[in-house]
Parts: sequence; structure tokens; C-alpha cells
Amino acid sequence: MLGFLVGGLAIISGTISNKILKNINAEEKSDHLINVVYAFYFNGALVGFTLVLFLSFYLSLYTNWPISENRVF
Repeated sequence: MLGFLVGGLAIISGTISNKILKNINAEEKSDHLINVVYAFYFNGALVGFTLVLFLSFYLSLYTNWPISENRVF
């Protein structure tokens, strides 16, 4: 999924030419384009963070750390 997000961002940024950017700036609509790019960036960061978090949880299953001390409070 992270590959699709990065690929989508690369396709969007690669297909926007200098002429299109000048037209967007002339019409003062650049905030819409930035919102789309930030949405891809935010989703990619969220998926990447989740991937690292779940990988660390998965690797922690194979450690000898005590998870519970069998204490009843």
C-alpha cells in the first residue's frame, strides 16, 4: 500500500508540467494542488508509521521480555 501511495505521488508530480503550474498560479488555485500532494504525503507517512509499529510488535513476540508478572491487584 505504501508503494501505491508513493507511486501515485510520483505520477501526480511527474505529469504536472511547467505550463500547468503557471496556469494554476495565475488562477491562484495552488492551494488545491498542495492539498492533494499533502494528502498523499500524510497517507504515506501514516502507512509507514503503522508498518514500523506493527513490525516492532511482531519482532517483540520473539523476545524473552516478561509481558506479565502474574500479579493480581
